[in-house]
Amino acid sequence: MMRRRFAVGACVLVLAAGIAFAMKWGRPSAKVRAERAVAARRWTEAAALYEQHLRLRPADHAARVALGALVKSTDARRAVALLEAVPPAAPEYLAAQRHIADITLSVGDDPRAQQALLVLLRNAPDDYAVRLSLAELYYRQKRPKEALPQALRCAELKPDRAQTWLLIADIYDDLGHPNEMIVPLHRALELDPQLAAAHLNLCYALVWSGATAEGRQEAEWCLARDPAGVAARRLLAMCERDEGRPEEALVEIRRALQSAPDDLECRIVEAQLLLFLHRGNEAQRRLQPLLARHPDDRRLQTLAARAAAASDRQDAAATSP
Repeated sequence: MMRRRFAVGACVLVLAAGIAFAMKWGRPSAKVRAERAVAARRWTEAAALYEQHLRLRPADHAARVALGALVKSTDARRAVALLEAVPPAAPEYLAAQRHIADITLSVGDDPRAQQALLVLLRNAPDDYAVRLSLAELYYRQKRPKEALPQALRCAELKPDRAQTWLLIADIYDDLGHPNEMIVPLHRALELDPQLAAAHLNLCYALVWSGATAEGRQEAEWCLARDPAGVAARRLLAMCERDEGRPEEALVEIRRALQSAPDDLECRIVEAQLLLFLHRGNEAQRRLQPLLARHPDDRRLQTLAARAAAASDRQDAAATSP
């Protein structure tokens, strides 16, 4: 009898131990279940499981990066806080910095994005995406001297991307060197001959560099595809003006103004043409409302002073015997 009882007791202990073992080891860990939830695109469940795992394993930086990547589209601040907890010595540090750069760029936190991008650049000097992001960030911040070397290196790394050459041209424009825009814009058009932005920018660069014949061709290319294009029409008017045809230029600029009556650049060209044509009174009338809207624009102030002087001369000539 005692033996039977002992055998039954032993079986119960074994069964209990088996149940405990199964409970502890038979069910996948929270991290494994999180990974499975990610694979099944159950994002909320996956995030909760990663959080559960990190409460027990806070030094699992791979899980921390995975959780940061999961929540970055819904809670950018929390994602950055998670990712910033990954230390520089961790193998996942650069992955965390890449996510931080992506998040902070998307929410407009340029200083934090720059910090992350510079970390990445130090570790991978030939990373095209990092250099391009830096170039665009500096360009957006009106820091063309810092943007230019980044963009030029991008062009070396991927010379067959037309948008990179467009960016280089834009940076040269910010530097006040329209003539330097011409070569990168030609390169962009070699890669994509129908790239309208490159044709328009090339037209601008050529006109401001004094190459009006080529500028006219580019303006006409743009207007053939978009007859209402205000910028192209304005540049065509400038070609007419610079080639000594002010009346034709005035016709073109007023066609542009029909589409965009409040376009400041068109109004400035119009005033310049009216002054050239000795129509100071008309120029003055058209400049007055612009000065009210743009009181600090020095170009308008200069033109208004010239128009007032020309108007006085016209009035004096009209009243003289």
